[in-house]
Amino acid sequence: MRHAAILPSVLAFATLLLARTPAYAWSWWALRFISIDLLPVAVPLGLLGAATAARVGRTRFAALGLFAALSSALLLAPLAQTLSDDHVSISLVRWLGADQGAPVPFRADVPIGHDLLADVYGQAGDAPKPCVIVIHGGSWARGDKGEGVAASRALANAGAIVVDLRYRLAPAHPFPAGLHDVLYTLAAVRSGVIPGVDPARVTFLGRSAGGHLALLAGAGANRSDLAPPDLGPQAPPAAVVALYPPVDLAWSWNHLMDPDLTDTHTTLTDFVGGRLDKVPALYNLASPNMIAGSDAPPALVLFGQAEQVVSPAQAAFVAQAWQAAGRPVETGALPLFDHGLDARRGSVGGQWAEARTLRFLRANGAL
Repeated sequence: MRHAAILPSVLAFATLLLARTPAYAWSWWALRFISIDLLPVAVPLGLLGAATAARVGRTRFAALGLFAALSSALLLAPLAQTLSDDHVSISLVRWLGADQGAPVPFRADVPIGHDLLADVYGQAGDAPKPCVIVIHGGSWARGDKGEGVAASRALANAGAIVVDLRYRLAPAHPFPAGLHDVLYTLAAVRSGVIPGVDPARVTFLGRSAGGHLALLAGAGANRSDLAPPDLGPQAPPAAVVALYPPVDLAWSWNHLMDPDLTDTHTTLTDFVGGRLDKVPALYNLASPNMIAGSDAPPALVLFGQAEQVVSPAQAAFVAQAWQAAGRPVETGALPLFDHGLDARRGSVGGQWAEARTLRFLRANGAL
């Protein structure tokens, strides 16, 4: 009984500790990620632990539970303020995973030309629908379509047709192969390969490396030096949403995260096709902030403030470049949260990202 009484205090403190401790390995990072998601639970759990431990005379564990509860509440205060400022309400039902959204029509491995396949959510209606092309993350070298399935369903439930793309990966296919695949997909969707799409309302949504490709393809769609030779320049998409993307690749090379969980120099060398000192011009060409012009699409860039994979400072590079070009841009940073903040749709990060994305697309006539 005495051991059981101290368990809530121990669990609350462990959650707090993991949520606040920098990770130095991917396994540790995964535990930290889960703890951040569970931190709201540490408040009532710590208070429960304080009460149960005090009841059996375990005063140190009562103090530990109270400390965990109060510290967690203090950490959650800026998060609550950001949600209030952004007018985002968090659903407890969704946080608990009880509401996954209505089912939507789904087709896997749909050919869209140029040996590319995509998963498609939603279907044609009485009137042409907006389309969101989803571009997965994975340091340009890993990952596949199927990332963020719940978010794709949410977009389809909001009235879009979602095309979740599989693109070519580095190092076998370095820059600009993945970019070309995104631009091929944009052209194919506009040409009617997916029935029911409004060609004037095709947008990109990318995560991590996919967010980089979304911004780059959006800003560079009309550039002959970035367009596939057999396609040529085309009109940019209606809008771009980029979640926790690397943006300025030369800056990323020179400003490594600590710890550098993704081995940035190897990752960038594999993607760009060489080291920064060997091909600096390619690093500039592959950086969305370096090429944004007066027809860059409206952009939304979202980060977690506690990023350990891609620096949140990258959002400022997009803001500066888009503003200098006179183009609409929004950025947002969510306290406590790390890379992949929307990995679980029902999490606070997932609900915040979804609300910001839907609002942005609607405000820009893209949804």
